[in-house]
Amino acid sequence: MNFASILELFDEERRCLVDPGWVRETSGSVVRHVSRYSTESLIAFSAHRPEDLSRAISGEIEYFRSLGHDFEWKTYAHDRPKELVERLRESGFSVGPPEVVVVAGVSDVLAQLSDCRFEVSRLTDPDRLDEFLVVSSQIWGRKQVVAWRRRCAIHLIPLASMSLTVTEFQ
Repeated sequence: MNFASILELFDEERRCLVDPGWVRETSGSVVRHVSRYSTESLIAFSAHRPEDLSRAISGEIEYFRSLGHDFEWKTYAHDRPKELVERLRESGFSVGPPEVVVVAGVSDVLAQLSDCRFEVSRLTDPDRLDEFLVVSSQIWGRKQVVAWRRRCAIHLIPLASMSLTVTEFQ
């Protein structure tokens, strides 16, 4: 699969998928994920013409303000228009360091490692979910783990329907 195809699939997921606990909303070329259980939401995808960008940004700020929600506007290097991040900064958004998306087959990555001391497996045992959440809290913070627990409990999400992968150091 070539790079353009991977980006196309990635953007399709950003436009269409939503986790339990969120409501997916679309407004023009914006896809929002509005939290059902907190006041933190996000814009998962957007695509604007440069001349429409200022109006779109101010519209989203006003929309989330009317809900009483803080929100993050997820951006990636290939998003359009190319000045999106700079215009968000000019509109008062805090811009964090770039995040990296890595796409690779797990077996391909592990095959490249000499002396591999990691075991990568899909989490299928509900009793191990707490182990996953402990590690996640160390990475993402307690607030994110509380949200995970709430979503799992409220929706009674069967573990088999989630895609959780655990890497263990041996």
